[in-house]
Amino acid sequence: MSGLAGVMSPNREFERQKIVDNMLATLNHRGPGIRKKHSINKITMGMTVNVEKEQQVLPYVNEYNNKMMICDATIFNSHELGQQLKAKGHYLRTGNGEEILLHLYEEWGLDGLQKVNGFFSLVIYDKNTDKLIAARDPFGVKPLYYHQKNGTILFSSELKGIVASNLISPKLNSYCLNLYLILQYPPEPYSMIDDVYRVLPGTAMTFNKASIESTYKYHTFVFNGSNKFTQSKPKGGNKQEIAEQTKTLFQKSIQEQFENTSNPGAFLSSGIDSSSVVALLNKKYVPGISTFSVGFHFQKYDELEFIKNLTAQLQVNNYQKLVSLEELKNELRKFVWHLDEPVADPSAFGLYKGAELASNFVKEIFSGEGADEFFGGYNIYQEPLFVNKIQKLPSTVLSTMNSIFNIIPYNIKGKSLFKRANTPLSERYFGNAMIFTPAEKDNLISKEHQISGVLDKMFKPIYKNVEKCHDVNKMQYVDINSWMTGDIMLKVDRMLMAHSLSLRAPFLNLELTDWAYNLPVKWKVSQKETKIAFRRAMNDILPQQSVVKKKLGFPVPTDKWFENSLITWAKDLLLSNESKKYFNPNKVKKLMKPDKKTDFQGRKLWTLLIFLLWQDMYLK
Repeated sequence: MSGLAGVMSPNREFERQKIVDNMLATLNHRGPGIRKKHSINKITMGMTVNVEKEQQVLPYVNEYNNKMMICDATIFNSHELGQQLKAKGHYLRTGNGEEILLHLYEEWGLDGLQKVNGFFSLVIYDKNTDKLIAARDPFGVKPLYYHQKNGTILFSSELKGIVASNLISPKLNSYCLNLYLILQYPPEPYSMIDDVYRVLPGTAMTFNKASIESTYKYHTFVFNGSNKFTQSKPKGGNKQEIAEQTKTLFQKSIQEQFENTSNPGAFLSSGIDSSSVVALLNKKYVPGISTFSVGFHFQKYDELEFIKNLTAQLQVNNYQKLVSLEELKNELRKFVWHLDEPVADPSAFGLYKGAELASNFVKEIFSGEGADEFFGGYNIYQEPLFVNKIQKLPSTVLSTMNSIFNIIPYNIKGKSLFKRANTPLSERYFGNAMIFTPAEKDNLISKEHQISGVLDKMFKPIYKNVEKCHDVNKMQYVDINSWMTGDIMLKVDRMLMAHSLSLRAPFLNLELTDWAYNLPVKWKVSQKETKIAFRRAMNDILPQQSVVKKKLGFPVPTDKWFENSLITWAKDLLLSNESKKYFNPNKVKKLMKPDKKTDFQGRKLWTLLIFLLWQDMYLK
């Protein structure tokens, strides 16, 4: 757990040191304790690290003093890799798993990254070639930003670090704002600030004399079993075989990630993902493990009551937090500062409060990220099965239905599904959340920032990679390469780092995910069930009500928040002069005063509010 900052520039060393100091000052939460810096040639790098690393030589430098690295990493196969490197004559100074990454590069170049089981972001300076290498893990768990202009390169774990360098004048990336309003997150490799980018997951970039020389995609998630990470591929198999192999790989991942902990706990919701992690940890590694759950006032569904019953059955400790609207208002600005980019996923605030609660008891937290994307857990993944039935109807029937639906109200049951059935997947599915439609977005956003065709630009290249796949696999691939990295991974990293917690995510294991996403569709979803193979695998691990429980997502009462005092709290900001720079004030007012037949459009107002709070901190 570290905060990274670095600069390559013609500035004198003491000037570079000051720049890195400014950047690290904003990242202390990522490695609370001390800051360490080192310079070679025109490069200065620094890290914020925990106190226990105080005696180590950081940033990492090899024995010949010709390679230097900063990294934020949790490596689960570091012992095995260390043995391989020692056998080849490498001297490991620290015994720290992070140091392994530098020697992997030294021995095998960028291909050495393919050997890593873990989460990481890194920057390496190679004095022999006078080049910089920047890379991230395949899942994008660990973030890494960069800015390159006029002979200078900046690197940082967070966007705020780049801004704090004082070498850029932050300007809004209008392309990202357009996509944010639709998707609720700014997509990689962009950031919400112009000329600041993110290194893509599974990618290593080489910089030569302050310009990008090459980009190497060392890992890509590919369907049809073409990944080389695992030998066995599910080409059929019976229920028992599929379930057993799924359980074996999942248990193996939990064991590997547990061995890299000192004081672990786990988030626990009512869903099967976190419940399975907790059940296996409790059974094999941490009896009575501490678990942490969050709920909100105004929630229609009381998830916490279900969790109480579950923890009693599993015999684990459970700490619960019920978040009030007053807490939300009091902490919203601090929350957005830690969020670092505007992500309008309201569950992020629940995660923020859950991490705050957990940080009082544990150092590492197990969580269920990745299960839905790789095993087929989202309810929307069932849609192609229903749509295909409609598409197989005779053309005369389809024509008649189309005529009928054109003259009846939009909210008649079945009309939306019929419309989607007559729209290609690549034109209707852009991930799990759509806040404003493209037309609504164009009516809302100011002409100065309006850009058309942003969905095509972002998603056409993604769909092109899976043209011949089943529609369910296409949807998974879209989510893995957009939603998962832009929303899920960003919010879990920032919210845990806000409270200096280290993530363990056993669903994010290359051997397990390779197995999961190459399962036949029939083992992922049916018309009645999602995540089929994984549910079968957990039959003898969890109570039956947890195995069969339908996915709910994380229920957040945004409509109720705005119906109550949040609308008063947010009014001045939503209608401010700053807001008018970006949004049509008449459209904003209409969202704030819904007619009597409709509820508050809480998700839309939340999306605007988060952006306006963010720009107030990052663009001024």
